[in-house]
Amino acid sequence: MKKIVFIDKTSGKKITVRPLFDPHKIFSPLFQKVRKEPGFAPQVQKALNEAVQQYIYGPAEKLFKLEQDEKNT
Repeated sequence: MKKIVFIDKTSGKKITVRPLFDPHKIFSPLFQKVRKEPGFAPQVQKALNEAVQQYIYGPAEKLFKLEQDEKNT
C-alpha cells in the first residue's frame, strides 16, 4: 500500500497519510468476472458506483490513517 508524506520545509515536521482502502481489491475481481461472464456487466456497474460513493462520502477516519512524525510532538 502506498503512502503520502507531507513535509513542512521550514520546520522539517512531517505527517504521513496512508490509504486504508485499495480500489484494486474491489475492481479487479469484478472486471475479471465480466470478462468471463459478459451478462454480469450491469451488476458490476452497480458495485462500482457503490464503491465510488463510499470513497467520495466515507468518513476520513475509515479511508485514511494519519501518522505524525515522532519529532512533531
